[in-house]
This record gives sequence, structure tokens and C-alpha cells, in this order.
Amino acid sequence: MNMYEAIGTTPAATTERKASDRSRSDVCPTARAIPMSNGRTIVVRPVRQQDEADLSDLYDGLDIGDRYLRFFSAYRPTRDFIHKLANPAPREARAVAELNEPGGRRLVGEAGYSLLTNGNGEFEMVVARDWRGWLGPYLLDVVIQIAAGNGVPNLEAEVLARNTSMVAALRAHGCVRLGHAGWNECRLMVGTGRQGPTWSDADDRPHVLVETSGAGWPLEAAAECAGMRVITCGGPTRDHSCPVVSGHECALVTGADAIVVRNASPKPIWKTVTRNHTCSHPDIPVLIDPLGDHAQAMTIDDVRVPAFLHFHLQTARRSGAPDSRR
Repeated sequence: MNMYEAIGTTPAATTERKASDRSRSDVCPTARAIPMSNGRTIVVRPVRQQDEADLSDLYDGLDIGDRYLRFFSAYRPTRDFIHKLANPAPREARAVAELNEPGGRRLVGEAGYSLLTNGNGEFEMVVARDWRGWLGPYLLDVVIQIAAGNGVPNLEAEVLARNTSMVAALRAHGCVRLGHAGWNECRLMVGTGRQGPTWSDADDRPHVLVETSGAGWPLEAAAECAGMRVITCGGPTRDHSCPVVSGHECALVTGADAIVVRNASPKPIWKTVTRNHTCSHPDIPVLIDPLGDHAQAMTIDDVRVPAFLHFHLQTARRSGAPDSRR
């Protein structure tokens, strides 16, 4: 697989950390040795303070295209940036891939996350050009496992639209979309637990789940401006099954105040998704956004009214009790 395994946000975003419970023990990965050809071995292990020089070498080896994919600019990491990579904060984690060969050793990849104020982690990764392919998805799996052990429910990532291989790797983990800055980049999220992606407890707005097999939802920006939180799910795909289809609970469904199904696919599986929503959670409004030349376009009020109504009814029922649905 020809993959540009460089993913992340601007350097400033890396410093957005959450002042959270630091009494909890961090979960660190154990070293994993992966035999390679010609007497070489790749060891995936936790980052160490003494890795700073090797991390600098790894980033110095990136060309302008790689830097653009990693930082969305030609940014060259500073000593402070590298120092933070080698010294994760409590409940944050970073793993490195170290190549050991007869001629010496070097780092060929690194991946990890920093905590966000909403309790999720900001996922970042880079892999040396000559080791792209399987190593990126492998490091992604490792970081997801670490985050789950550290009680981080989701990992978020800013990805350029042209980075199709990385988008595919995240989709294999059932990622959902949190939004996009135009069509050049998008913000994706994967869940770290068995329940998949979840809503953030820190976001107390009506939750609107959009399910579509096509492009985005045209009313997404309007819904956000109207005070709603929108998450878009691609539903059942070739790379990832949908728990709703198999009769299991989906955390995004149970935590939604309205569900918008916008789908041009005639496949019966989408009818199953819609039917199961209605049967399993009859109290949650399920809205069908019709497509086609003769369909009446959905308006923001078609969603805002039932979403806010459900949100306030749930709030009244809880009467100040903790929100058990999210």
C-alpha cells in the first residue's frame, strides 16, 4: 500500500492539553520486536527521553511534501517540539519504531497522542518514506490500545483530503467525521473502546448524528451555528461493519438527540439501519434527508426543532442527575 504516513495538526495544536486527573497510572506499550529480512528487526516501544536526537533525525529526513502532510506547512520542528515528543505528559503516550540492522539503528516511525480539553486525544504520526506501507496502520493500532488503557475514549486527527491512504486506515477502525475546513482537510475520530466512537461529555449541546454513504451533509455548518453538535458517520462499509446492522448498540446512536439519514444508495442494508434505529430507540427522531432532483430539500428547522425538543426532554427527565446515556 503506498501510504503517506504523516498525519497531524499544526504545532500549536499539539500543546492543547487537558488539565485532567494525573493520579491515574499511565498505560505504556511493551516493546514488540518484529523480525524483518536481511537480519533486521523493528522494535516498537515507548518513547524515551534519550530519543530526542533520533527523533530530530527522523523529522529532518522529511521532504517538503511530507512536512505538508504532517504540519500542513513547511514547518521544521524546534528543539522544544522534539522535547515534548520524547517526554509525553501524564496520560499521554508516544511509541517509536526503531530499526535495528547490522549497520546500526535508527528511528523509522513515531506515533502518539496529546490530550485535548474535551477528554479525547489528538493523534499524530510520521513514518520514514522507506518504511511506509504496513508500519503506519500497525502504529495506529498500538496507539489506540494505549489510549484505551489510559481511559481516553477517542482519538481525533486532522487529515488532508489528499491523504487517501491514511483516511482509509482510519476508516478501517470505523472513524467518523467531526467536520472539515473546506474540502482540503477533514477532522476524523476513532473510538478506542469496543463501543466505537462516543460523544464528548464536555459538549453539552444537542447531538445530531448524520449517516450517509456519500459526501457530507449540506446543513452541517448551519446546524453547528444553530447550537448543535454534528458527527457524520459513513454507516456500514466494506472496511467496517455497522453495529446497528448486527443488532448491537452504537454509542453515537444512543447519545443522539436526532439522527439524519442521508443516503443515495439503494442497498437494502441502509433500510435495515433506518428500521433498527426506529425500533431500538423510538424516542430519538430519525429524519430522512431525501436526495434527487424532485426531492424537497431538508431545512435546518427540520432538524433543529426535534433535536432541541429531545435534548430538553431528556434534560427534564434527568432532573439534574448525571447523563447516563452518554
